[in-house]
Amino acid sequence: MALAVTSLLGSVGAARAEPSMAAVHWYGGSCFQANTSIPVGERGWNVESVLGTTDGTWINKSLTGARNAAGAGLRNIIRIDYRNYKAVPVSSAEYAGWANEFWSVANQFKNEGLATVFIVGNEPNIEGCTTASEYASAFNYLYSHAGRPAGITLLAAGPATYSPNPAGRNADGSCAWGAGNFLDWLGTMSNGLGAADGFALHTYGGSYEGCPSEPSQACSRNGWPFDAGFQSYKQQIGRITKAGLNTRPIYITEINTDVQPGQYPDPRDAYPADWINKAYQDVRNYNAANANRIKALAWFVDRVDGWDSFALRNIPAACQDMKEEFSNLANRPGTVVVSGNNAQAMAGSTSVAKFLMPGQISQLTLSMNNTGSTRWTAASLYRMGAVSGNTTTWSSFPQCGGYSNSSTDARIYVCGDVAPGGTYGFQVRARMPTTGTSAMVAGRMVQDGVAFFGDTQSRTIKLGSAFCGSACTQCILNERTDLLPFYQANGWDTSCGNRDNIVNNYCTGVDPSSCNALKAGACASFCNACRCSGGKHADGTTVDANATFCGYRVCGMDKKEYECTSAGWSAVAGLTCK
Repeated sequence: MALAVTSLLGSVGAARAEPSMAAVHWYGGSCFQANTSIPVGERGWNVESVLGTTDGTWINKSLTGARNAAGAGLRNIIRIDYRNYKAVPVSSAEYAGWANEFWSVANQFKNEGLATVFIVGNEPNIEGCTTASEYASAFNYLYSHAGRPAGITLLAAGPATYSPNPAGRNADGSCAWGAGNFLDWLGTMSNGLGAADGFALHTYGGSYEGCPSEPSQACSRNGWPFDAGFQSYKQQIGRITKAGLNTRPIYITEINTDVQPGQYPDPRDAYPADWINKAYQDVRNYNAANANRIKALAWFVDRVDGWDSFALRNIPAACQDMKEEFSNLANRPGTVVVSGNNAQAMAGSTSVAKFLMPGQISQLTLSMNNTGSTRWTAASLYRMGAVSGNTTTWSSFPQCGGYSNSSTDARIYVCGDVAPGGTYGFQVRARMPTTGTSAMVAGRMVQDGVAFFGDTQSRTIKLGSAFCGSACTQCILNERTDLLPFYQANGWDTSCGNRDNIVNNYCTGVDPSSCNALKAGACASFCNACRCSGGKHADGTTVDANATFCGYRVCGMDKKEYECTSAGWSAVAGLTCK
């Protein structure tokens, strides 16, 4: 069998097109329909689970499942847990033995030509109550281990959704929950990684848990501060922000309309019509705006193996939907080449502020290099388009115009032609949110009526807050993140109402020279005597007069741009805003 599978797939590491993102967890075969126009090995994905690096029963079961899936023309993803219900070791003393065991198991799949993509553990925030830093430390060790086989793709495991954030384990082994939730765990974990080849995420939720029957719609329930349905995948991806990791591939290795057998009507008893098809369409839409970043979308599960009420073969309508998606050519990322269109984000010539105040309008430049073979022209509808993750409002367009319907439906028009090899800086006056601690500007090239293409150009902007000190104070605290912990440790009240006093003490007594350097440098635009009262942002939010400064521009409720001056608020001639 091993030889037969190898001959079907070719040698591991051979160049192949990307597979369809259609996928199942635990392939069983009855709900799979091959599109024979798709080559063997590119027809989709199967996910297998090894519940312990020393568990021979699970290793053999997963090898059998992987062989069957490969024989059907699917590619395999293999999840390898350290022990049953323990994602990774939390003690560094166990790392070396674990790494040797992990690679021994991985090599059994790799050497048969069955798999090169492996997930390190499962839902670590609940399996072993693994903290974000514990998981990152273990993953980093394994990723850089000398015994790692060549050609291996190693995926970091995402959290169990809708769960708390573990701070460790109690004496009885139960989880000791800390502040935050699973999204906070993911953000901290991904920031702690030195490198990763991608991420394996889970996203669940159906209408009988209080979510809309349409997976593309947001779900709010239980007062949770996060999306409680299928759309969680976008919030999870949004927490992977570390440079170098924020464009890595995403494999969604578990989806379903339920998260807990028996707690709600199980999928077998209450599957919403066409739910799988609608979920795939939502992800295809996401991929169209995000460089086909999601590589797999796997229903949990296919074969009957302990999750009978979730198994596709026991849900005829879901089984049929899954057959359709395996046969759907639209699920093949990267197989449609759009007339030579390509673009590379240019970091050096991109200009985006690092810190701004709530509602502030700032002119940004997003630079893209034409790395394709087609000329970008206005007549052919080449534009910079806002994409998922952008939280700024593209307010006005100083070059050749544009439009803004929402934070993810906006365009900046190109002026003139951009030949292959040329670079163009797209300028936009972007308005920051009036709430939150950060904003993201994110755009990607698009030929409207055809497709998005090339890199996503994205930058994170730290935001100040209303009624939390002057803009000068907040800029200095943004630059000197050590100040508030220092003053708190020395008994100071560090709440918003006392932050001007803290910065005044720092600037007049503790370190005047460092403070003056900030006031003359990074914070120069915020540190002046102007204050403007009586203003309101476009959304009706009151402008905090103490946080205003000369040059502070906002969008008023009449959709005109206003600037704070020494004489008060002044409408900027000729500038309307969104």
